[in-house]
Amino acid sequence: MLGFYRWIPETIFLWFVIALMLACAFMHKIYEHRSDTTSQQSPFRWDLSTWVILGWLLIAGLYFLKTNVVPSRVVYTDEGSFWFVRAVDFVTLEPFARTYDDPYIKAYSLGIPFVCALPNLLLAVYGTYNLFYMPIILIVQIVCFLFALKKERWVFVFVMAAILMTISRHLWWQQLFLGLIYGEGISSVFMLVLICEYWRMKDKKNVAFGYYWALAFGTGLLVNLKAPSSLVYPSFFVIFLTLRRFNFKEALGIMCMLVTPTIIRMMHVSPSLSQVSEFVHFDFRAIAPMTQYLLTGYTSPIFFGVVSLVLIMVTFKKKEFFYLVPIACEFILIYWLYSTRYSSQEYESSGRYLMHGMLGLYFLGGIGCMRLMNALGKYIDSYRKKSLLR
Repeated sequence: MLGFYRWIPETIFLWFVIALMLACAFMHKIYEHRSDTTSQQSPFRWDLSTWVILGWLLIAGLYFLKTNVVPSRVVYTDEGSFWFVRAVDFVTLEPFARTYDDPYIKAYSLGIPFVCALPNLLLAVYGTYNLFYMPIILIVQIVCFLFALKKERWVFVFVMAAILMTISRHLWWQQLFLGLIYGEGISSVFMLVLICEYWRMKDKKNVAFGYYWALAFGTGLLVNLKAPSSLVYPSFFVIFLTLRRFNFKEALGIMCMLVTPTIIRMMHVSPSLSQVSEFVHFDFRAIAPMTQYLLTGYTSPIFFGVVSLVLIMVTFKKKEFFYLVPIACEFILIYWLYSTRYSSQEYESSGRYLMHGMLGLYFLGGIGCMRLMNALGKYIDSYRKKSLLR
């Protein structure tokens, strides 16, 4: 039976996922519009936060134009070994032209090259230069996310400050988000969207159980992105358990939906025992120099990460700490990789892997900042009232 399913191409699965996501988004918007057309307000208002977002959009857009819309743009290192090459395979309609014995194919999935090639496939464009335009997707996603945050002033201020000091200021992160077609940008934004969606579900009641299935399946799609994000999707099951009480059958159904994309992927590509053994021989001597490298080379991202952790520790309730589990798993995996397989290699990749969980951490830190400022505002108001009564 498994032999039959191996004939189902991963490409067809990815097309099915795209169609399903578009259909769900369309139906969700129709339902929202019918259920409450009067209470919704457009997030696009000409206030200071709107100008800040448009300013960041201008900066990001100019960087993208300077980097990618130039005749001298050529493939950059890993683009030439995997990301760009595999996207070209999709454009030429030969996504399986390369053998699965290729180590890059075993390490990375086809999800991100598929996203890069999707505009070409939809518009029937067979040129390959516009594959470099993939960062436009990330810029639009981040802008939409920032507009959604405008309702919560302090969350917006904190996250906007973190983005300006990391994505827009750190040269390597700026290049990965706004210039290159590596997997880090999409993986980071996907993790951010998932954490935001789980947080949005936290206080909702009477949610249809089918939505939990859809959310679990969407979370499982992380396996089609880039490690370490592609490895942490099981940790989201812990957050599911905080959303509501599930009986055994419901919990089992959610877990099955969570691992379905992985099962489909493993029918095509499965790691060998020799590959697995590379991750069990520890060399802890690499931890200290890698930590020093991150502290010196990624000062701004780590600074905002530490501030976010402090705010979370001060303001979060006990159950809400479970939202840190996927992010913590990503950071643990980074140290795991550099204590095993990559113990003798350079530490540059660790800075890229660090990106995957940071945007989600900044969002949770923004929640903590909002709560702290609200508590401070209440304290000041009560102090003023006491002063007037004297």
